[in-house]
Amino acid sequence: MQIYVSTQQGTKRKSNQDSLSFNNTFVNANKKYETSQEILNNNHNIFVLADGMGGYSGGDYASNYVIREIYQEFSYNKNNFDINQCLNKIDDKLIEISKYDSNKSGMGTTIVAAIIKKNFVKVFNVGDSCIFHISGKSISKRSVDDNLPGANKSMITQCIGNFKQPLNIHTFNFEWKINDCLLLVSDGVSDFISVDKIIELMNTDHSNKAELLCNEAVSLGSTDDVSAMVLQNDQ
Repeated sequence: MQIYVSTQQGTKRKSNQDSLSFNNTFVNANKKYETSQEILNNNHNIFVLADGMGGYSGGDYASNYVIREIYQEFSYNKNNFDINQCLNKIDDKLIEISKYDSNKSGMGTTIVAAIIKKNFVKVFNVGDSCIFHISGKSISKRSVDDNLPGANKSMITQCIGNFKQPLNIHTFNFEWKINDCLLLVSDGVSDFISVDKIIELMNTDHSNKAELLCNEAVSLGSTDDVSAMVLQNDQ
């Protein structure tokens, strides 16, 4: 499996509040980061993208906390990883932390993740970070946006932390074939690039397709933090 990763601070942001992880590699709130590499293990792998919110320190903390806690829970019990139990536990903990630290009041984060074992994929999300599955010339969105419709689209209706309510976690299970791609992106990318443009970019020979997506979103006017992970099934 080939992975491409890119994240960069938004042009009107004081810090990059997006965090990403692929297995036990964590990318936390750096201004800019890119990598491409081969993942040789085709057994259980987990990939997570979190888009933090809630002020300078709160959003950074929330997204960083979530990606590490999810991996820790996953690594303990890969065969019976309980998504609902894991995310609700993290949600409760973030809310509790925010009660005792005014700098983290109102913090929260969206989350989108993919667990891959050979040709089987399980994805889950809370909030409006997205995952797309590209197979041949077709593209399917495998996540659900938790936000208000129309002009209020920037207002999310649930996240990890912040809202005190039971989480409605969206999950999808499917198979992917050789040469299929999975794209995990923050809303700073997905709000600016059409699905047709995504397919066009994925069919280029660029050395880092995640970086290509992020740069395209910025060129189209995104001022938010932009992050992407592209996974390509080459095994």
